[in-house]
Amino acid sequence: MKEFTVSKKEAGTRFDKYLLKILKNCGSGLIYKSLRKKNITLNDKKADGKESLSEGDIIKIFFSDETFEKFSNGNDLNSDRSDESLKMPNDFKAPDTIYEDNDVLILNKPVGVLSQKAKADDYTITEWLYERVGMSGTFKPAVCNRLDRNTSGIIFAGKSIAGLQMLSDCLKSRKVHKYYITVVCGKVTKKECIEGYLLKKEAHNTVEIYKENVPGSSFIKTEYEPLCTNDEYTLLKVNLITGKSHQIRAHLASIGHPIIGDGKYGLRSVNEKFRKKGLTSQLLHAYETVFDKDDDLIELSGKNFKAPLPALFNDIIKNLFNYNL
Repeated sequence: MKEFTVSKKEAGTRFDKYLLKILKNCGSGLIYKSLRKKNITLNDKKADGKESLSEGDIIKIFFSDETFEKFSNGNDLNSDRSDESLKMPNDFKAPDTIYEDNDVLILNKPVGVLSQKAKADDYTITEWLYERVGMSGTFKPAVCNRLDRNTSGIIFAGKSIAGLQMLSDCLKSRKVHKYYITVVCGKVTKKECIEGYLLKKEAHNTVEIYKENVPGSSFIKTEYEPLCTNDEYTLLKVNLITGKSHQIRAHLASIGHPIIGDGKYGLRSVNEKFRKKGLTSQLLHAYETVFDKDDDLIELSGKNFKAPLPALFNDIIKNLFNYNL
């Protein structure tokens, strides 16, 4: 018999999902059969797997040691699992913490850092979270939104199941509003809200923008407002209304205002000009996030957070527009 105690970070997990994390090699059918036969119990009582777990709940699995080893693949969820994370590289740029409570982290991601793995040996914000927050039982901290490697700014992360669920619901129901700062080619003189359809091109890791719906595309909506402009460039504040991969970069490029430094959707001649000044990434920064006033958001209700721009980004804005954010 194996016994597990639900930690504070795991509270709120659905029982069957908890079991599937413990018994990775066991199908859901066998788990439900074991629940019906009381070979798996919750607080010494029969359960159906739909229960929401609470801190301190006791789970007992009445399998032989050999059977448990077979289905769990040797996982010991009562041990410290921090060794699952990769060793932090010496050149890794750790994010700054903007806000933290018991369940949530709001971070300022540097340029050049991945939100999640692109390949097996990548060290990302996710691996950094494993070390920063720690892992408990079946729970692993995780990011709730993604930024491209060369986009800096605000990242949300859950330190507990409750935090992950709250942030995920918040993003899905658009109870949080995300604003970006960018510098684009061309002169923009008025606030606009543009719509379109975005189609992913997986083979090239790019997207295409269409005015009409095409098979496989997703509806997108982007609002932008010029903060200052000159004859060549414009500093924009962008409201990301829908959040699709490469949306801001591709959508602005599609209307003739590509982002400076964008190697996929930008202008090569302009990018080369700024590369000589030290710029190696697109000028796009997730600058501000505003949460609705909502009791479900608990500590975050009605709050506003800003992430300082990278120093080079700030210097370029000052040089081009003599403007301070």
